[in-house]
Amino acid sequence: MACTNYLSPLDYQFATNKVRECEGAPALHTLLSAGRLNTLFVNTVRRLIAGEPFTPLLQGTTLPLPAGFRLSSLCYDAAAVDGVGQTFARYDRMGS
Repeated sequence: MACTNYLSPLDYQFATNKVRECEGAPALHTLLSAGRLNTLFVNTVRRLIAGEPFTPLLQGTTLPLPAGFRLSSLCYDAAAVDGVGQTFARYDRMGS
């Protein structure tokens, strides 16, 4: 079952159109520091890789306040990525 079946039209539009505009660890740090990120979408594929460079999800100086997020929805697509499978998670910022 496709992950889009679990998302409202607004969620899907945000996930496909808006997240790509601010991808990258430094951009995520900027948005969190400014308090401008209320929803975080994370797509995970079960493949182990090695090598350089490695970029973490968040990169930069220590945030002024920790950014707490709570899992809002989780979708597993077993057939994705040549049968390896992937999860698509939505996390909502706590207190927003």
